[in-house]
Amino acid sequence: LSKCIPLYAAYRENRGLYDQIYKLKNGNNSSPIGSVLKRFAAFVGTDCDLNKLMSKDVSDFMNSKHFKTIQYDAGVALSAFFNFLITRPDQTDDSRQPLMFGNPAKDIVRQIKEILPEKDLPRVWTLEEVRKAFQVAETFENGEGLMYLALTVFAGIRPHVYDGEISAITPKHHVNKHLRIPPGFKTGRRNVDV
Repeated sequence: LSKCIPLYAAYRENRGLYDQIYKLKNGNNSSPIGSVLKRFAAFVGTDCDLNKLMSKDVSDFMNSKHFKTIQYDAGVALSAFFNFLITRPDQTDDSRQPLMFGNPAKDIVRQIKEILPEKDLPRVWTLEEVRKAFQVAETFENGEGLMYLALTVFAGIRPHVYDGEISAITPKHHVNKHLRIPPGFKTGRRNVDV
């Protein structure tokens, strides 16, 4: 297990997922997934045989002192880690050597998802609400809000001002009638026609 976590971290870093295991791009050394994997390694022991892990081991970990409440994201992080060890996408197709043969977290994640309350879906504006929003944006600060509103309503750019996609867009992202949206926490890099 102690050798598997660095393999997984290197794989995720090579894919540009800096915010997940050991470091964030801004240099912060903590992350949700890295924390879960380190705590799991401490719980089961770094020298445990991965193929002897059972759903009960994962369940015991999820119900241990490491968590105050049921953590769906922690279960998903463990399941993704185990899937990596099974499929080994970091290796070429001809030489894949799985380090595990079954995912002990798969059923736990399913069980947790069944007991968690469903999240409310975001509400979609009616056509009349969009018209009113554009009328307000047009009169506010000489129309300064129109660009923001158009990009978030019509281009589907995530609107959160502090950490949404809209805050990362600069004029350099406008290229040949496209907006190149930089990768965010929930989305990858993408182009939006404008």
